[in-house]
Formats: sequence, C-alpha cells, structure tokens
Amino acid sequence: MSAQYFADCVLKELKNLDPQSDFLQVRARGKTAVLGYEDQSEWVPIFRIAGGSGAYNVADLQVRHRTTWQPTFIRGVPAVLAKQLASELRFIWESHICEHEGWGINSDQEH
Repeated sequence: MSAQYFADCVLKELKNLDPQSDFLQVRARGKTAVLGYEDQSEWVPIFRIAGGSGAYNVADLQVRHRTTWQPTFIRGVPAVLAKQLASELRFIWESHICEHEGWGINSDQEH
C-alpha cells in the first residue's frame, strides 16, 4: 500500500467521523504522507504518516512540533489512525481550523 493511498484512506475515515476535518489535505512523498492544509498558498503540515509496513497496512502517526516531527505513539491501520485523530488528537487540528478561519489569538472577533 502506497503512502498516498494509506493517507487518503485515513483522511476518508476521518472525514466520515468528523466533517469539520474536510479542510485537511494529503501530500505524499516516498514512504511518508503529510496531512495539512494550504493557507494563503503556503503549505502547513500538521501530521505525518510514516514508518508503515506494507505487509500489515499499518503506519505510525507523528505530529509537527515547530520544525521537527514528534511521535504520537499511535500505530495502526487507517481506521485506527482516523479514530485517534477524531478523538484524542482532535484539539491539534481543530486549533488550525481556528487560525485558518481567522480566529487566532490576536483576533478582534468574538469567540
């Protein structure tokens, strides 16, 4: 299973679990794929799916921390990764929704 296909499966499962995640996109390179989004024509990476085993169709989920990737210690098939993204890790990508829609910390808009 290619990184692109695996990540597409994760994203499809995630969108079924939480429609608010529809702003996330996939970019794959080699054996890794990144979930992120375009913001004013700049790519913003959030999660990386890496270290997969094609034989078992499992991969590790990593999270972007400043300029490096940190492990989440979550490993599994696309449905498992999507479930974790929709529950325990939801706050990470949800904060990006707020920034992406102009609800950042310095916003003058009411929350």
